[in-house]
Amino acid sequence: MLIGHIKEIVRHPVKSFYGESVKETKIMKYGLYGDRCMIITIHPENAERDSTLLKTVVQERNNHFGVYAAVIKTGELHNGDEVHLLE
Repeated sequence: MLIGHIKEIVRHPVKSFYGESVKETKIMKYGLYGDRCMIITIHPENAERDSTLLKTVVQERNNHFGVYAAVIKTGELHNGDEVHLLE
């Protein structure tokens, strides 16, 4: 079932607090190539470290946060690609 198209791909490389918009990227076994997971500790408006959200997630959500999915096929991802929901 088609549920939409990719509008923008943003990855957060190491040593960069702001997201980096890319037109295409490789999908690796554990996510986007060059991405990191620490972005939850950065305030989106000023790029300053802010652990408030991370502490809340740990205390109230049993450290579960995000979209939990598994990569079933590696490959390339491009702006404008279709997004399908698989059952």
